[in-house]
Amino acid sequence: MKSKNVILAFVLSLLLPGTGHLYTRATVQGILFILLTVVVDLSVRWVATSPGILFMMPYVVIGWRVLVALLAALRARKAEVGGSLLANPIMGVVLIVAINYFSYSMVQEPIGVMEETTMNNNSMAPTLFIREKVAVQKGAEPRLGAIVAVCYPRPFRAEVIDIDRIVGMPGEEIEMRDNVIFVDGKMREPAPEQLIHNITILSEDKEVDPNFWQQYDINGAGPLPTGYLVLTNEETAQRVVDENDWATGYVRRLVPDGTTNDRLFFWAIPGWNENDMGPFVVPKAGMTVTLDTLTRPLYQRAILLEDNGVIWSDEEITQNGKPITEYTFVEDHYFLLSDSRDNGFDSRLWGFVGRPFLLGEVRYITESSNEGRSWTSVVVGE
Repeated sequence: MKSKNVILAFVLSLLLPGTGHLYTRATVQGILFILLTVVVDLSVRWVATSPGILFMMPYVVIGWRVLVALLAALRARKAEVGGSLLANPIMGVVLIVAINYFSYSMVQEPIGVMEETTMNNNSMAPTLFIREKVAVQKGAEPRLGAIVAVCYPRPFRAEVIDIDRIVGMPGEEIEMRDNVIFVDGKMREPAPEQLIHNITILSEDKEVDPNFWQQYDINGAGPLPTGYLVLTNEETAQRVVDENDWATGYVRRLVPDGTTNDRLFFWAIPGWNENDMGPFVVPKAGMTVTLDTLTRPLYQRAILLEDNGVIWSDEEITQNGKPITEYTFVEDHYFLLSDSRDNGFDSRLWGFVGRPFLLGEVRYITESSNEGRSWTSVVVGE
């Protein structure tokens, strides 16, 4: 009687450790290896308590599968054809599909696949600084306050990958007043003085050592003729002034009240700018909007990105060739802002972000030139 197929035994166990042993009629060993594999897969949920362990786990899983596959191949050289239903390769494939689907549902789907990317600006300072590398949990369910990697699409141009924070959920009515988010008239964020801005610390010809700013958690202060340009909040800026005689005060960059900014996603809505806008409703799946003089500039970009059957002109809007005066959204959308509001290219510029354009949630800082920040979790506010 001829022996079992060595390659088939190896491949079966590589896909699901234990199925190769079942194929070679080692039933007890096969069932044991399958149970151990399930335990290894599920253990990720409990043992991956740090970025280092989480990134190491795929190597553990791969190593385990290769080891068991080699053992199955060695056994196949001696095993003879024949055996029970469990030794049938088709049954092995059924087990592979069933158990791997269970493993995916229990582990990979909630934890997600991790992908590393680099912060390319200081728009999220001091949460994230420029050139820091972060681990992104791909496909994570969007949640309020989460820091996410997002693909901002530019019409007819290359796409922009950035990192921002979700501040507006589908269906919420949002308003910005002096950079602060309000939902249904209630302030959502921390105290306004804690928001990060471009602030000039005024000084009288004082040269400050670059390391001086670290005690205030200020990264990369730039000298100006009138002082130092820093990224910080007004509370910290006031501390610098109070604790240092050379600092004579501070000035925050402000957009004058009533300014209209026609470079943002909603074009020239009178009095709306990067600091003050709204109220408006973030699109939600199933939400219908009437396309009038206000909603047309608000929702045009989101509609055109969601439905390529919509043709937009100043005269009329058509969907699949038929004129429309209202539109029903198919997807949930989100409103994103940077932590450092004066330096962010976020939803104020690109508009509402549809669910397919959210790449994943930032979970860890994996590499940083700032001491003590590498391999730390990213705190997510709610």
